[in-house]
Amino acid sequence: MSKNLASFEFIGRILFTTTFLVAIPPKIFKFEKVVDAIVYQGVPQSIAPFLLVSAIICILIGSLFFLIGKARYGSLLLLLFLIPTTLIFHIFPLDSQAFFMNLGLIGALIIFFNNLDNNKSIYNNNILYKLISQAIKFISLEVSKLIKK
Repeated sequence: MSKNLASFEFIGRILFTTTFLVAIPPKIFKFEKVVDAIVYQGVPQSIAPFLLVSAIICILIGSLFFLIGKARYGSLLLLLFLIPTTLIFHIFPLDSQAFFMNLGLIGALIIFFNNLDNNKSIYNNNILYKLISQAIKFISLEVSKLIKK
C-alpha cells in the first residue's frame, strides 16, 4: 500500500473510532446514571455496573486496536459492545434512529472484521481470536432468536 493510501486509511480509522470514543466520557463521568439507565431497561442491578465497565473497556481497547492497525481485534471488541447495547437500549421501545445507525455500524464492523489487516494468517491459530469469534457467533445466534420471536 502506498504511503498516501496508508495515511488516508489511518484518517478513516480515526474518524470511524471517534463514533465510539466520544461515548466513553459520559459513561465514566455519569457512571451511576448510566447504570440506572441499564437497570431501567431490565438488566439486574447486580450486573449492571459490571456490564458498563465491560462496555467501557471494549470501546477503549477495541478503538485502540482499530487505530493501531489491528482492525480485526478492534472490530470484535466493538461488536461485543455494540450488539448487546443495541438490543438493550434501542429495540424495546424501538428508537429507530439509534437502532438503524447501530445496524450500520455493526455492518461496517463485520466488513472490517472480514477485510482489514493485511496479514490474516496470524489469526488462524490465535486462541483469543477463536474465543471472541465464538462469542460473536453466539451473540448473533441469540439476536436472530430474539428477532424471530
